[in-house]
Amino acid sequence: MKQISFYSSPRLLIYWILLCAINPNWIDAQTAKNSVGVCYTYPSANASQVSAKTTIGVRYAGAILKSSLQTKYFVVSGNSSGIHSGKLTLALDGRTVIFTPDQNFFAGEKVQVSTSSLTCVNGEGTIPFSFGFEVSKTRIRPSTLVHPAPTNPAPSTPDLQPPFFPSNESSPESLPDDFPTIRILKSNSPAPGNIYMDNFKFTRNDSGTYLIVMDNTGNILFQHSTWPAFAQDFKPQPNGMYTYFDADPSKFKFYGLDSNFIVVDSFEAANGYSTDSHELIFLPDGGYALLAQVDEMVNMSKYVSDGDTSVTVAEGIIQEFDAAKNLIFEWRSRDHFSYADPTHENFAQPFLDLTHCNSLELDNDSTFLLSSRSLDEVTKIDRETGNIVWRWGGKHNEFTFVDDPLIFSHQHAVRRLLNGNIIMFDNGNFHNTAMPFSRAVEYKLDEKAKTATQVWEYHHDPEVFGNAMGYVQRLKSGNSFICWGSCDSVAVTEVKPDGSTALEIRFDPGIYTYRAFKYTKNDIAGMREGVDATSPSPSLQLQQNYPNPFKGSSTINFTIGVRSPISLEVFNALGVKVKTLFNGIVDAGSYSAKFDAAQLPNGIYFYEITDGTTALTRMMILSK
Repeated sequence: MKQISFYSSPRLLIYWILLCAINPNWIDAQTAKNSVGVCYTYPSANASQVSAKTTIGVRYAGAILKSSLQTKYFVVSGNSSGIHSGKLTLALDGRTVIFTPDQNFFAGEKVQVSTSSLTCVNGEGTIPFSFGFEVSKTRIRPSTLVHPAPTNPAPSTPDLQPPFFPSNESSPESLPDDFPTIRILKSNSPAPGNIYMDNFKFTRNDSGTYLIVMDNTGNILFQHSTWPAFAQDFKPQPNGMYTYFDADPSKFKFYGLDSNFIVVDSFEAANGYSTDSHELIFLPDGGYALLAQVDEMVNMSKYVSDGDTSVTVAEGIIQEFDAAKNLIFEWRSRDHFSYADPTHENFAQPFLDLTHCNSLELDNDSTFLLSSRSLDEVTKIDRETGNIVWRWGGKHNEFTFVDDPLIFSHQHAVRRLLNGNIIMFDNGNFHNTAMPFSRAVEYKLDEKAKTATQVWEYHHDPEVFGNAMGYVQRLKSGNSFICWGSCDSVAVTEVKPDGSTALEIRFDPGIYTYRAFKYTKNDIAGMREGVDATSPSPSLQLQQNYPNPFKGSSTINFTIGVRSPISLEVFNALGVKVKTLFNGIVDAGSYSAKFDAAQLPNGIYFYEITDGTTALTRMMILSK
């Protein structure tokens, strides 16, 4: 990110003078050692069409001393609204400083953000930094984009006659009259676990809409009506919650349920943007990320020859929050993608779905995988800087496809498997075939050589087509659990590694589920996409402590793949051991250890876990 000099314009010179006036020590601070720079901001430098309700985030390369955080070190000024008062917050990562203005910005104005030197935990100072952005000229309108209705031009699976087991006949005394009929079409030793899904119709009628948990036989274990609105993405989460998206226009957010299915929390987009229904993921440090949307009016004739002069463009956004619900990362598609990037959109129409982001995956500690249906693209994004690492598929594809003449199209549910491969549901809207069909597909990526080799795929026999939605999950047993989205023929297929069908489920025509999942009770705690975190693993897993930075005590979570002798110790910045949290033999599983630092001085500490052959270390910050 380019640093802007305070002397680059008369306006910036005024800001510099103002900084000196409100902080006489500022000039002296510049003679001190300043080596900690800015690695990321939101909004991004020179961003346009920014929400008037935006907060401002600046992430530094080092941890900031909280006691040094004062609003006088941040000057935020709009060329129409003037200098803004506000609140500064240090996020739990200890490096991201968030400015929340007391008042919204003015439409169309240019905003300048200037920071002076802050003190870091290690005693160094941050490098003074400035950047600017432009607020949207029109009122930000939250998007209400929904999935397109199914077309299903491909051949349908013929209706299968009994034996089948309608769910509303398995326990008719306990199910409401409008509960959907769920037919078990095939069953051949399916993998253990309960099935989580929801149901809805694209057309509004008197059909019920429910959150559903059922077993392999169709027995309903839990149901909850969401009528008159529908729900999406009902699933268990690694932190023990169950979450779903409520499409009621008065709500339009995710809700978190406890183990008794009682609402205990909610999650929604920030900065005036609309919460997108497609994805909510929880992160190892206790934070979470979701997708957001916004509609903007755009003159498309500036970008494509056949573009309309007044087009409503729906744009996708990634927002990441820490465990205290501070927004610490915001990535807007318009800052990185071109309006001409969609592969099959009609640019002459009055509405353009720029990205239709439909899945978000934490690929490792520092990157996201974003699936964008309208672009036919999977994008790897650096969470530390916001930069694009690579683009796979679509008009800007950087990979060579190997052993896959089809190439994915309008894909959903892009997930990284524990074997390193990437699995997805390929809707196949624009395969180069006589009739479109959908499939589940797995690729082995060489991210240096930029090759994507197909190593597995599953086609239904006969072929079926779900033009929207869908999911694929690799189960611990090796089976694959496939949701076919907006397909009338079949809703869910569980397929074994040899290609045979273990389980197949169908709703009545016109009723669909956005996604479907299967989990055992052991899968839910510490899971990573269908694999039980307590199953044997060749390595340890050590999570970031929470909270971090912390005042008095903090919790450290870790997972052991096999029964092992474990030592968990804490060291200060000089490498001196200050505490042993655990030393003994433990069985495979997930564990927590509490670190009480009430008697220790502020500073940086390191905690290390070892099983005798492998050692993992992470840093934490004590700031009382």
